[in-house]
Amino acid sequence: MHQRKYSTSISPGMKIKSVTTALKNRAIHLRWATLCNHQYQK
Repeated sequence: MHQRKYSTSISPGMKIKSVTTALKNRAIHLRWATLCNHQYQK
């Protein structure tokens, strides 16, 4: 319940920015994970 209140307190621009950064971090993390997996498979 408090999450909704928190999200509304943030400006839309900041929310979009945080979402994009989170997606970027996730993409980088997935990329590193795949690279590590390929190295282990060799």
